[in-house]
Amino acid sequence: MSKTETKSRAGEVFFPAQDVRQNMTGFVSNFRGFQADMQAKI
Repeated sequence: MSKTETKSRAGEVFFPAQDVRQNMTGFVSNFRGFQADMQAKI
């Protein structure tokens, strides 16, 4: 078995939950934009 190592950028502390939250926020924002575009085309 191998262990997954997390690497942080210089001077930053890595918080996986924070990264996931930021990615989900971006995804939801993009998805809402997509929904708005689809509603405009209907």
